[in-house]
Amino acid sequence: MLREYTVLTPEMATRGARRLVIGNAGEIYYTDDHYLTFQKISEQYWDALKECITDLDWCPAARYILIYDYPEAFSKAEPEQWKIAYDILRSAVEYWQEIDIPLEVLLIGES
Repeated sequence: MLREYTVLTPEMATRGARRLVIGNAGEIYYTDDHYLTFQKISEQYWDALKECITDLDWCPAARYILIYDYPEAFSKAEPEQWKIAYDILRSAVEYWQEIDIPLEVLLIGES
């Protein structure tokens, strides 16, 4: 089962065309043209992920919540890549703590 997530576009009043798609084995794809083209997320995109969850000036809030649905598929399929992603999530939480804005990362799964 594929899962689709909207990537918010600040200047759009609607969902826009940007999406993340998570495959059955935890592989992650990004599209910015509503499924016309896809880019597989790999090591070269980890810096972009970190920037996405630490640069939220376009969406100011008193707190942020990031929900990751079924991360075990990714962690089992790509354990080394999962470790990188997990470290990025942890460092983002620490970043927001330093400026007194909570970021909660909820990992929701089967267990």
